[in-house]
Amino acid sequence: MNEGVLSVLSDDFERWLGEVPTLHRVLPVAQERPATEGGRLVVASVELWGDRIKWNLAQFPPPPRPVVGRALPVFSMVDDADTPYRLMGGGSGGDGRWWTQYLTFGPAPSQNATGLRLVGGTLADGSSVYVPLAA
Repeated sequence: MNEGVLSVLSDDFERWLGEVPTLHRVLPVAQERPATEGGRLVVASVELWGDRIKWNLAQFPPPPRPVVGRALPVFSMVDDADTPYRLMGGGSGGDGRWWTQYLTFGPAPSQNATGLRLVGGTLADGSSVYVPLAA
């Protein structure tokens, strides 16, 4: 491999390793909403990191397994300051009784935002979950 390419990759890797996330606050939520296709979705907490926001969820019973050709429901997040957030990633797992999931959005909350709202995904009937940011 070209030494110039290795140097660039090494610089990127060092920058990536140097970025240590900082957890600012964990907001307990404990809100339950109806889930699509029956059951309930529980938002347990929201973590406010220096550069992102992490939602921790559980669903009872688990959502149906994806069917080929069927799009997975996607969550999105908004705030009252019109900040553009993007879904950065997440993960999920569980058994036949329940399912846990986390969703990560970026960037960190806007300084002007007073609350966050989770929408879409497996939240039924256009419901949403609102979390105030006030301490």
